[in-house]
Amino acid sequence: MLVKFKDIPEWLHESQLYRDFDEDSEEEIEVKYLKDSEEINNFTEFKYILKISSFWSLDKIPYTVYVYAYYNKEEVENYLKIKTNNIYIDKYKEIEDDFYGNITLTRLKLKMINFLKRHNFSEKDIKKIDTKIKYKSKLRDSFDKLLKSKSDVFYLNLSEDIKKNKKLVYNINEFVDFYKKHKDYNYAKEFLKEYKKTPKYNFTTEYYEEETIDLDDMGFEGNDMYRIIIKLFDIDIFTIEGHFNPDYDEVDTEINDEVEEIYFGINGDVCIVHSYYKKEINIFSSFDGIKNLGVSTHCTIKYNIFNQKYIFDQIKNLKLYVYTTPF
Repeated sequence: MLVKFKDIPEWLHESQLYRDFDEDSEEEIEVKYLKDSEEINNFTEFKYILKISSFWSLDKIPYTVYVYAYYNKEEVENYLKIKTNNIYIDKYKEIEDDFYGNITLTRLKLKMINFLKRHNFSEKDIKKIDTKIKYKSKLRDSFDKLLKSKSDVFYLNLSEDIKKNKKLVYNINEFVDFYKKHKDYNYAKEFLKEYKKTPKYNFTTEYYEEETIDLDDMGFEGNDMYRIIIKLFDIDIFTIEGHFNPDYDEVDTEINDEVEEIYFGINGDVCIVHSYYKKEINIFSSFDGIKNLGVSTHCTIKYNIFNQKYIFDQIKNLKLYVYTTPF
């Protein structure tokens, strides 16, 4: 893709690639990866931010990477394990004891060079094992550096960073303490402030029997009912009722960036609508339960990077049903 120097997003300014460009040039620059911000809302964006960060050689790993790791520990660690799997390092570890045992410096150099040749390293790489090095420790450092250079150093560093700071994926305050060492502390404090004021929602489904409704006149069978109750900081803010029986279809309630709407209720008149760009979820209904047909109700739920996964998971766990009037 093409971009002018002046239009390069600010979050990429602290990078080696940005510094390599001519700031006075008006010509468009071709770059492989580019994104307006470091915001991460899903695993696809997480992987793309890492590719951008690696490609641009960012000075510091974006804070959003650690935020996503905080909420998706297993997914991130599995991904990094795959990305940092280095065949050269793995094979090297198999013969590491042989390299670093009671062996002369000359013999050690020869073993390292043979190892590199056997794995098709270039002559230029092989020459990096300096024959003038006089200490085993320095020779090992040089060899380790060469092997690591053949993996993605960015992913390797990130993996080691998370491994050394496991707390960052468990506790938000520990995350801020950790991030103080990596970026401006004021930014970390703003991050913590946003986290603390994030709305805490709770979704529940409640089943009950409604005896006061003449269901036969409405064409429904049975008196089984359910309520969806939404709480904000443990205070009820929205309730909507529906009717179901074992013959009704259970609704798939998974919602994500691709699934934008979920219909349920009587003739699918209730709808959960996900607006990705507004970062909100709305529940609309043309009725308020069976008792108040014709009354329009809705509830708007705002989310951000801190509560998104929790809200999506709760919606996924809701038991919803749809009843379609037979013709």
